[in-house]
Amino acid sequence: EAEFKAWPMGLLLALITSFFGFIFAAPGAVYISPVIKGKFAFTLHRLTEKEYGIVSLAGPAVNIILGAIFFWAGAAYGFDIMKFAANISFFLALFNLIPIDPLDGAKVMRWSMPAWLVSILLAGAGYLLL
Repeated sequence: EAEFKAWPMGLLLALITSFFGFIFAAPGAVYISPVIKGKFAFTLHRLTEKEYGIVSLAGPAVNIILGAIFFWAGAAYGFDIMKFAANISFFLALFNLIPIDPLDGAKVMRWSMPAWLVSILLAGAGYLLL
């Protein structure tokens, strides 16, 4: 089970940094729980490195896919806002793939160095092309 938990201080941080000409937004994070619902009582299940890696790769993978879609739409139809959205998506993927706990990159790298390399290269290439 994965759940997004808001961090109100992260929203305040975004508001404060906006007054300095940039925005650092950290509104919360997705927490992965080894609890399986739907049974008589909650059943604990120890997630393997592979399971943590795959779940952790889902977010950056969605950012990379959205970045590619936004980039294509911006290039095909000339919408600058789409290119801007692509830039943000690729940046978010890059940031989340930094291999430092608690970011996703650390979990993905522990599971599979090739998966992490492909992901970081795709995100980096998309970001640098814009």
